[in-house]
Amino acid sequence: RQPVRVGRRLAGTGTGAVVAVGRRLAVRNVQAAGRWGLLVAACYLAAPLLAGIDAGRAGLALVAYLCAMGAVSGYGDLVRRFAAEPSLADRYGLDRTRSRLAAMRVPVLAGGLYALAVLPVLLGPLGPLRAIGVPVLALLVATYRANQRPFTASFAVGSTYSLDLVRRFLRGPGILLAGAVLAMAGLLGG
Repeated sequence: RQPVRVGRRLAGTGTGAVVAVGRRLAVRNVQAAGRWGLLVAACYLAAPLLAGIDAGRAGLALVAYLCAMGAVSGYGDLVRRFAAEPSLADRYGLDRTRSRLAAMRVPVLAGGLYALAVLPVLLGPLGPLRAIGVPVLALLVATYRANQRPFTASFAVGSTYSLDLVRRFLRGPGILLAGAVLAMAGLLGG
């Protein structure tokens, strides 16, 4: 048998090690990088298609918001791990809040790069404040969703089951829809 070659080990302690792990996972996540590029391209393709429509500004804001959500959420793996296992930080002697904030550095960087990449296409129809506001809103929603613990249903019948469904909706698609409505409504007023 051939010996297995182990790559360079991650070094560091505390939040520096969390950032190094997040960076390493982001570099290895080829699917997320490909998705990020496609979602930036989708904004550039949607802008001329929605330019002649009355509600084109709101439609472009919605497309930019949904694309930003997809671009950011692909890099939230490490944050979701800390949210799923609250004892994970304790196991390595880390502070929970600081480790989550350190793990959010990679998704925030992905969101910032996304905002810079689509800014030229959003500036004309939306204006500078709204062109920056839509990706920031998406980043806030993606951060909230990544920090949610996984939903565990009680599997009881009757009213408890319906409450479980409502809670699941509010933690999952509900927050996405609320952000989409905010992204569009903020543009219709001005």
